[in-house]
Amino acid sequence: MDWPADLPVAEIVARRLCPVPAGAPVTALYAMLCRETLVSLKQATVSKRFLFARSPHPTLLWVVALAVPAGPPRWLRVFFDLLRPDDRELLARMVEVEPWLLLFERESTRLMRQLTLHTDVRQRDLLSAWLRLSLTLPAQTPAVARQNLLAECERLKPQILADLASEGSENSRL
Repeated sequence: MDWPADLPVAEIVARRLCPVPAGAPVTALYAMLCRETLVSLKQATVSKRFLFARSPHPTLLWVVALAVPAGPPRWLRVFFDLLRPDDRELLARMVEVEPWLLLFERESTRLMRQLTLHTDVRQRDLLSAWLRLSLTLPAQTPAVARQNLLAECERLKPQILADLASEGSENSRL
C-alpha cells in the first residue's frame, strides 16, 4: 500500500476510500508521521470517537487518540461534511465495513502500521442515523460547525484519556 500521490509528503491526516484487492473499498484514515513519533507509538492504545454537529451545518469529526504509556497522546482528527456526496460515501462504507488506520513514515513514505478500527453496533447505528438526519438539515456555515466540533473535542479530551487508561471495549492496541 502506498501513500496517495495527490497528498503532500508531510505530517498530515486524511481520509479516503482505500482499494482492497478482494472486495469493496474500505474507509481509511491515512496519517503520515515522522519516524520518531511512529517509534514512540509502538505500545500505543487507540481510541476513536465520532462527534456530530447538526447546526449550523451537518458535520462530523472523527477523532482517533493514540496514547502511549509515557508521553503525550497523538490526536488524529478529520472532518466530514455530511452534505457532500463523497463524504457521505466514506461514512456509509464505515457503517458497512470497519475502517482502517494506516500509519506512514514521513521519511520513507512507507506504510508502517495498518490497524482495523473496530466500530461497535452502537457507533454504526449512530453513523447511519446521522447520515439520514443530515439530509434534513440546512446547509449554512461549515467553518463554524468545524470550530464548534474542535471545541467539543478539546472539552472531551480528559474523558477520552481517562477511557484510554481503563480497559474500555472501544480501545485497542496499535
